[in-house]
Amino acid sequence: MMTPGQIWVKRRLKDLIKAVEEAATTHVDIENYKNFNFKEYSIDVYNAALDIVVNTEIKDWWNMYDSIISTMEDTFNTQLKKYYESEIGLESLNESFDRILDLYKKVKEGSELRPSEQTMMRAFKKFVDKGGNAEDFTYSDEEDYDVDQREGEKFTYDVMDMPMTYTFSEEYQDGDEINYFGEITFEDEEFLGVISTDKRGFITGYDFYNVLEDDIRLQDKLQDMQIEDEVMNFFAEEVIPILRR
Repeated sequence: MMTPGQIWVKRRLKDLIKAVEEAATTHVDIENYKNFNFKEYSIDVYNAALDIVVNTEIKDWWNMYDSIISTMEDTFNTQLKKYYESEIGLESLNESFDRILDLYKKVKEGSELRPSEQTMMRAFKKFVDKGGNAEDFTYSDEEDYDVDQREGEKFTYDVMDMPMTYTFSEEYQDGDEINYFGEITFEDEEFLGVISTDKRGFITGYDFYNVLEDDIRLQDKLQDMQIEDEVMNFFAEEVIPILRR
């Protein structure tokens, strides 16, 4: 199962890519670190990037700090170390990553992506989700990237006249357990987490945490409202059968 830090970084990856670049080139002066090791430099860069992205977004977000930093190291360390060692401005080392940044800019500006551009974005997300460094991504328009067409599929259910929406993001199999990661919106709150099943499709558990206060769990909320059985039935009858391949 993904850690809270991995989910947090994954959700904000496009902002963190820009923030790490800004932190390395603007906020952290590399000249001050020539007599220090890369670890100290990289942590200062990541902290500066988090200051750019986080601000007051999450209460007690420091509870996830170690997990977030670890995930950022896995994602950005290779590229950042190349910059550190060469002492040049942070630049993209391949055309594919340049194209990804351009696509993120188009989305942020409200432009609609062409189908081929959407495929590239999905391939990039899949590459990073599997542990690849964002800046090392390479792409060919001729290659079949086996993109999961279910990504972004939404399932809506009205429980006690309150709409609940589950948006699927990815599937990950761990032994006999299959995990369906996604986001749930309910009562104007957003929760990130996973629905887990066995190979037959029977639900073995679920865990979703509030994106603003990670100590708040959706399952606790549903139990307090005495509607957990209804929601579990929604997962079992409407979500999992469609997501199963």
